[in-house]
Amino acid sequence: MKKYDIALVGGGISGLSLAHYCARAGRSVALLEKEKQPGGALCSSALEGSDFFFELGAHTCYNSYGRFIELLEDYGLMGSIQPRVKAPFKMLDGSRFVSIVSQINLFELLVSAPKIFFLKRAGQTVRSYYGRIVGEGNFERTFSAVFSAVPSQKADEFPADVLFKKRARNKAVAKSFTLQSGLQVIAHAVAANPAIHYVGGQPAQALHREGDAWIVETADGTTYASGQLALATPPSIAAHLLADLAPDLAQHLKTLSVATVDSIGVAVKRERVSLAPLGGAIPRDDALFSIVSRDVVPHEQYRGFTFHFAAGALARDERLARICSSLQITPQDIVYTGEKTNVVPSPRLGHDEWMATTDRLAERANVLLTGNYFSGLSIEDCLLRSLQQSERLSQTA
Repeated sequence: MKKYDIALVGGGISGLSLAHYCARAGRSVALLEKEKQPGGALCSSALEGSDFFFELGAHTCYNSYGRFIELLEDYGLMGSIQPRVKAPFKMLDGSRFVSIVSQINLFELLVSAPKIFFLKRAGQTVRSYYGRIVGEGNFERTFSAVFSAVPSQKADEFPADVLFKKRARNKAVAKSFTLQSGLQVIAHAVAANPAIHYVGGQPAQALHREGDAWIVETADGTTYASGQLALATPPSIAAHLLADLAPDLAQHLKTLSVATVDSIGVAVKRERVSLAPLGGAIPRDDALFSIVSRDVVPHEQYRGFTFHFAAGALARDERLARICSSLQITPQDIVYTGEKTNVVPSPRLGHDEWMATTDRLAERANVLLTGNYFSGLSIEDCLLRSLQQSERLSQTA
């Protein structure tokens, strides 16, 4: 049994970036991921025999993602940046795609909007803050669905400062972009780093201690020993693994609510879709949170659309029927389907205090924790948390 400096469970962007930062600091890393392929919410689904792909998780990066751009530089992928072209976002009103502006009471907006200059987001929910700025009627009718489309779950009770953050922009990079073969390219690049021992398709099954060493056992019975343990999994999985070794931390992690999102992407030949090009669409119901289009990266032969459904809201055949009715196509028009389930956090007011307690308990247990459930859901938020955890390790080494 080989011993590593760090055993890291979870190969999404949070785990990959933490592995990268640790390897860059000269530490040996065993990175264990339950799926065969790395990436987690970076999931680019490709049509076999074609250069066409669509995303089943994160869709877009921005030139304000400084750490992500730095990661691309480290792996020689700056030349793979693919700018996104502009395409309008629509509301899905029943079976009609309509402009978002047409669904807004402009008088109410004009009366309410000046409040943005003196209202503070701290201590406010998305509803209590933005509802005052756009008007309660506008929020209920339109903006609640708009904000819920971002995390693919009802976001009314999210802390208002979680969703949108102002960051410095790198104007040498396209304002919004993807990568030429999809965002999962960076996940494969990090996993292939020779300083990182990546093990895919083997979920971590148990943890125990032997003296000063952490021992991680995977589903096939293989064990990995390390001086440091890091978990980059959804909080419920981290809680399960830590139940015996750090019960206080495990119980605390269980208190964070999460949502499960079932994403289905479809590829359709261009001539089979009469819908005008769009960036995406926002429905008004609790079963389907958003539709994201591949039209922002045009392709000569195909168009792609990813539908983000609430888990368990509809049966699979009902989801496919919803997809076909929305796009006004038949099931026979779909040439390729990709599916992915992602777990996303559902933060509430007081999340900062929850994080502070998490960090205190994790430090006591000598465990590093990273993921999308700390300071934000974006790719950049995940990288910033991983960087912070790697720096914490350096300070205590």
